[in-house]
Amino acid sequence: MKRILLLILALAITATTLVSCDKTEASPSSNEDTGTTQGEAPETSSETSKTTSKTTNKSTTKKAEKKTEKNDSADPDNEVGSNVIKESTAGLKFTLNSDQQSYTLTSIGTCTATNIVIGTYNGLPVTDIAVGALYSADIISVTIEDCVTTIEKSAFLQCGDLTTVVIGDGVTSIGEQAFWECWSITTVTVGANVKSIDALAFGSSDMLTSVTFKNPSGWWVSLTKTSGSLKDIPKSDLSNPSTAAKYLRDTYSGCFWHVD
Repeated sequence: MKRILLLILALAITATTLVSCDKTEASPSSNEDTGTTQGEAPETSSETSKTTSKTTNKSTTKKAEKKTEKNDSADPDNEVGSNVIKESTAGLKFTLNSDQQSYTLTSIGTCTATNIVIGTYNGLPVTDIAVGALYSADIISVTIEDCVTTIEKSAFLQCGDLTTVVIGDGVTSIGEQAFWECWSITTVTVGANVKSIDALAFGSSDMLTSVTFKNPSGWWVSLTKTSGSLKDIPKSDLSNPSTAAKYLRDTYSGCFWHVD
């Protein structure tokens, strides 16, 4: 009888154990629902992270490209060329020409600057520098922009402190004694389109040592404004700044200069 009871008890325990095992297998973990094992990140989360990262990188790249394009378009080197005309120095006095489209520089006015530019005024070009306009002015350098076409006689007469003169490519004529007795001038640049330089334009400019002719070809000198050629000046001579300075200062300073 005892053996039978023990056998029944053993069977009951075995049955209970089997039922418990079945329940454990039938209850999957939450990690199995997401298709991952414990300790691993869900696959969908990883893919989302990668997608977000790619989108962010593309967006950043596009913004960087746009910023670069914007900076390139704003590059001042792309906006500034050799033909850009600068505004005239403040204080210089001008008179409106009869064409109502240009000005003539008539005097130093209220200008106190020593390094001056003669260019535009009120948005219009300054085309002429009048007779004696800057007579004895206290200036050290002058840049004459390409809009100016004529430098009249004695325009810079006795500007004793003037050392540097840059004559733009728009100038076609330099009048008699234009820079007479500018004792301190050392360097001059003569624009490419200057066709005539009248007598004594740079007379008594004793310190003039360097003259650069942008167009050194075809020059000749005469004793009067209308007489024939006295002497042809070789291109090689005017290509040498030192020789060109000597010719303007001394050798042919009293002559009228012309170019074909």
